[in-house]
Amino acid sequence: MDAADLRLRRLAVTWVNHAGAPLVKVVPWSRRQEAISTGVGFSPVSDAFRADGVIAADHRCACPDGDLRLHAVAEMVSPLIPAQGWAWAPGERRWRDGCPYDADQRWFCRRQQEQLQEVAVELSAGFELEWAVASTAAHRPAFAGGPYGADRLMECLDYAWIRAGVGRGQHSGTQARVCRRSLRRGSADGGPGLRHGIAGCPRCS
Repeated sequence: MDAADLRLRRLAVTWVNHAGAPLVKVVPWSRRQEAISTGVGFSPVSDAFRADGVIAADHRCACPDGDLRLHAVAEMVSPLIPAQGWAWAPGERRWRDGCPYDADQRWFCRRQQEQLQEVAVELSAGFELEWAVASTAAHRPAFAGGPYGADRLMECLDYAWIRAGVGRGQHSGTQARVCRRSLRRGSADGGPGLRHGIAGCPRCS
């Protein structure tokens, strides 16, 4: 990575706390090696953050004592928004003496993987993306039915078909939008919905 050509100026070092919230510390690009070797200060109190950012008062880490070092993972440093000077790297938290912090998720997962490899077991992991489709006018779900219900699936078959195709790269370069007839039928405000403009939709053609 040629930082001069990309004009990188800042490095964002991120990690995800136990509540699932991504946290970040930013250092100048010129001091990235220190962020890798020495790390950036990060109090253990961050482990007491709830999903809304409020500190859980009864958590054992709910105090400003102690200091961890958030180390940027050197081999993962990548351009993030080069045009704006941003680079990114995941971070691993360690104690000030360099020892692993037991509650660091990356270190814990790597340790589990190493232990599995010792007994010839391969570990694979994945992630799931979730989102909601809502009516901006009524501030309610755009499709009727309960969560994970077959009734909701039947109401949004067109939308599901489009999203599945986009996920497999079948509609690359196409502006995929919700099927007009499906959204109109299931929308909370009875609006006309949007045309997706994808040729071959089995319910719009």
